[in-house]
Amino acid sequence: MLYVVATPIGNLGDMSQRAVDVLKEVDLIAAEDTRVTMKLLNHFDIRTPLTSLHAFNEETKGAALVRRMVEEGISVALVTDAGTPAVSDPGSLLIAEAIKQGIPVSPVPGASAAIAAVSVCGFTNKEFTFIGFLERSKKAQKERLEALRGQAQTVVLYESPFRALETLENISEVYPNIQVVACRDLTKKFEEYVRGTPDSVHMQLQNNPNHTKGEYVLVLDLSKEKEIEQESDNDNLSLEAQLIDRMVKEEETLREAMDALVKQGGNRNMLYQAQLTLKRIFE
Repeated sequence: MLYVVATPIGNLGDMSQRAVDVLKEVDLIAAEDTRVTMKLLNHFDIRTPLTSLHAFNEETKGAALVRRMVEEGISVALVTDAGTPAVSDPGSLLIAEAIKQGIPVSPVPGASAAIAAVSVCGFTNKEFTFIGFLERSKKAQKERLEALRGQAQTVVLYESPFRALETLENISEVYPNIQVVACRDLTKKFEEYVRGTPDSVHMQLQNNPNHTKGEYVLVLDLSKEKEIEQESDNDNLSLEAQLIDRMVKEEETLREAMDALVKQGGNRNMLYQAQLTLKRIFE
C-alpha cells in the first residue's frame, strides 16, 4: 500500500490524527527532505524509517520503492516538506508507477496551501484553476497569463518570496485592473493577506520590510476581466464615442444610449451636449 499523506503547511496543529497514525504504522516514509520531515516525526514521536524522494531522484528512486512494495510487500507513506504531495511537489511519478504495478494508493487528506488561499480570497467564483509555479522568465510568464484570458475565473499561483514582486509586475502588465489576493506565510508567524489590483498589492508588499519572509500563494480574479477592460476602455473614450459605442453594440437610439450612460453614473448635462454634437454631425 502507498499512502499519500498531507502534512501541515506551517502550523503543526493542523496535522491530523489519521496522518500521525499512518506514519507510525507504515514500514517506510518517503520524504522530500528527510531533515525537514525528521522535525515533524520527532514532534509526534514517530520512529518509522525515512528515505529521500525528491525531484532529482524520483524517477529512479520511485521505481526502486515500487519494486520493494511488490517484492517485499512493504507499505510506504509519501510526504513532502509541507502540504499535499504531488501538488506542485514531488510524488506524481511514484504514484503513477505504483498504480501501474497494481499497488493500492490511498490519500490521507490534509493541508493544501492552494485550497487554504482559495477559501479566504473572498472571490465568489465557482471555479478555480490551479497553476502552481509559473515559468521563470518574464516572457514565458506573460504568455502563460495571457493564455488564461477568457479561460479561467479564479487562478491560483505559487511563488517564492524573492520573486513575488516581479511576478506581480508581470501580472499587472497583462491584467492591470483585476483583483489579486497575495497570501503570505499561510498559518505561520508572518501570515498576511494583501488585497487589491496587482500594482496596489505590489506597492503594499514593497513597503513591508517582512515581505520576503514566507512563501506566497497569489489568487487572481479573472471572472470580470472583460467587464473591467471594457470600463477602462470606456473611460478613455470621449462621451461622443461612448454614445456611438452603445448605439452600435446595444442597437440603441441616441437617446437610449444617453439614458443608459446616465444610469451608469455619467453626467447628464455633459452627455446631453455630446448628444447635440452627434446630432449636428449626423444631420
